[in-house]
Amino acid sequence: MSADFDETISNSPTNFDPSETDDAPENDEGWTVEDDNSQGVDDTEQAPVFERDEWAPPIAAGSYNSESYNSESYNSESYNSGSYRATSENAASPPTDPVTPVPNNARSSAGRGRQFVAGIAIGALIGGAVGGGVAALVSRGDTQIIAQPNPVVTEVRNTSRLAIAQDIQSLIGRVEPAVVAIRTGAAVDEGLFTGRGPSSGGEGTGFVISSDGVIVTNSHVIEGASGRIEVVFNDGTVRKATVLGSSPELDLAVVQAANVSGLPIARLGSSDELVVGDDVVAIGNALALDGTLSVTRGIISAKGRTVSTSASTSLLNMLQTDAAINPGNSGGPLLNSRGEVIGINTAIADPGDSQNVGFAIAIDSARPIIDQLRAGKDIELAYLGIQSKTVTPAIAKDLNLVTQTGAVIVKVTPGTGAADAGLKVNDVIVAVGSNEVRRADDVGSAIRGQSPGATLKITVERDGARKVIEVRLGAVPLSEIG
Repeated sequence: MSADFDETISNSPTNFDPSETDDAPENDEGWTVEDDNSQGVDDTEQAPVFERDEWAPPIAAGSYNSESYNSESYNSESYNSGSYRATSENAASPPTDPVTPVPNNARSSAGRGRQFVAGIAIGALIGGAVGGGVAALVSRGDTQIIAQPNPVVTEVRNTSRLAIAQDIQSLIGRVEPAVVAIRTGAAVDEGLFTGRGPSSGGEGTGFVISSDGVIVTNSHVIEGASGRIEVVFNDGTVRKATVLGSSPELDLAVVQAANVSGLPIARLGSSDELVVGDDVVAIGNALALDGTLSVTRGIISAKGRTVSTSASTSLLNMLQTDAAINPGNSGGPLLNSRGEVIGINTAIADPGDSQNVGFAIAIDSARPIIDQLRAGKDIELAYLGIQSKTVTPAIAKDLNLVTQTGAVIVKVTPGTGAADAGLKVNDVIVAVGSNEVRRADDVGSAIRGQSPGATLKITVERDGARKVIEVRLGAVPLSEIG
């Protein structure tokens, strides 16, 4: 990216971060997370991508809603990489032909911010009034999204690689039947490059997680659908769909396709096992082009990014990739070298200011949210009430710390569980319960999955000594989620 990296603090919610998934249980739906060797994957074996049984939960992306999940006490290290803008595409006929790679087409940038701020686009859906409204916001500079990642991860491992074209073709051949185009609003009469103005329809992507047609996508993909949602399957079959659950705060949605059975499903992998440098493939309904899905290849560039959609709302624990993610890819799967879903394509960097920077929601963070949305439940997010930052050698020296790792508290929000328990600025969190904290995002990882009202023991270093403090978690306040 052309933008300089600058460490800032994000206000991240605590439970939407990667957690340990060593012993992921099989749920009532029958899906499991395979505990693959985290040190690498044998190139000679590939796990089956589809199952006819019940699901392994996933996620997707599209035209983005201004409401978003505000970061708090979760992922505190960030960079000034950019003012993001929403983009839109006219709806097009569903993809039916074999998958073919497409180039990353350059697009003009709009609404650039101040110095060191790069333009960014939410990858996706939009058409008609929805698209026009977003474009108007962008042109006025009202909508800015700041990408706020953790420090760059330096660990690299020798993992399974997509070394030759046949590997990608084989992978796509297995996954493609579980990827769908999602259409909302009125149908489009002509294609994207016909010179016609925007229509009242739009397109995004989703992927199937159960054989009876449960599909994951981004909430912004189905926004403005006016009650009409259609799903287009790989063989050209079109079915109406209804929304089972949607969370604009987390940009996740689950829809149900009508009158289908025996569908192939996408297998979910583990985003927690990823390291920087791992190969990934993005697949989706890019640019809403008729007749084909788009496939692009890249690597994981960083983990634990926070992408802020406004001054008060953010998407957390995002994966950063250099795989091209084009408009229309929103809600589509980001795959590892085994063809497993490890992320949900959501945001792309504007080529006008930066190149090859895309973001996807980490699947391990999305799993519990998908389960709740699928069941029609309200999303409850635990809230600690702090902002923290990963301890660096410079911080350890400045604060005269005994520990050289952990998460130093830089802000405690009044009236929260953290404040009530007596946590203070410059306390260094070294453990949450039995979980060691080495980085700021480890705090969110330990808290993710906890419910409001739960009590946790937090170990901190204060004035050179360790102290255990019991904290009762609260619920994320409405002001924190837009």
